[in-house]
Amino acid sequence: MSKNEFDYIVVGAGSAGCVVANRLSAERTTRVLLLEAGPRHDSVILKMPAALGLPLESKRFNWGFKSEPEPGLNGNRSDQHRGRVLGGSSSINGMVFVRGNPLDFDGWAAAALPDWSYSHCLPYFKKMETFDGGTDNFRGGSGPLHVHRCKADNPLYQAFLGAGQDYGLRLNPDQNGERQEGVNVAQASTYKGERWSTARGYLDSAAGRDNLVVKSRAFVTGLVFSGKAAVGVKYEIDGVEQISHAAKE
Repeated sequence: MSKNEFDYIVVGAGSAGCVVANRLSAERTTRVLLLEAGPRHDSVILKMPAALGLPLESKRFNWGFKSEPEPGLNGNRSDQHRGRVLGGSSSINGMVFVRGNPLDFDGWAAAALPDWSYSHCLPYFKKMETFDGGTDNFRGGSGPLHVHRCKADNPLYQAFLGAGQDYGLRLNPDQNGERQEGVNVAQASTYKGERWSTARGYLDSAAGRDNLVVKSRAFVTGLVFSGKAAVGVKYEIDGVEQISHAAKE
C-alpha cells in the first residue's frame, strides 16, 4: 500500500472525527488518514480555560458560521460557532460537560432507534470518561476524556445554589448521574487546569501509532469516484492539491 493509500479516510478531526480515527486505528494493521482543514490544537489559548473567548473570535480556529436571518431578531443573524482545528468544537467550546437528557434518548429508541436508548448508550458514556468525582453505575473512571467537578467554594456560587433551592429546585449532586434535573455544581472537560478536548483525549494518546496519519490545514475539495463508489478524497495543503485513496471507506 502506497503512502497515499489507506483503508479508511476520516474527513474532519472534530469532536467525533478524533474518536473515529482513534478507534479505527486501534487495529494496528488498519491504515487510517484523518484530514482537518484547521491547524493543530497546541495553541496556549486553546488550552487555557480563562481564554475561551479568544478562539471564538479567531478565524484561525472558528469557521465563523452565521444563522439565516431570524424574524424574531429583527432580521439579524446569530453566530454559530464551530471549531476549525484538531478537536473541532471541543477545542473552542465553553467546556461545560452535560450529557443529553435520558428521556431524549429513550424517545429516539421508542420512535425507531432501539440502539439509541439511554441504557444502551450509558456504557459508552462511561467508557469515554475519567470523572474525578469517582465511579458508580453512571460514571466512568478510565476513559480518555477527563471530566472535572468544578469547585463551589466561593460566596457567589453558594448563593446561586441556595437561590435555586429556595425556588424549589432539587440540589443534584451529579447532573450526569442518576438524575439530570436540579441545581448543581458544574462539570467541565478540563484536566489539571487545562481544556481537555477530544484531540487531547483521543488523538494525543494515538500519536505513536504508525498506522494513523493526521494532516492538519488540509482543506477537502472533493471526492474521487469509481463508478458510483467514492474511493478517494481530494484536498489542498498550502494551495497544493493532493489525492488519497481509501480501500474500504
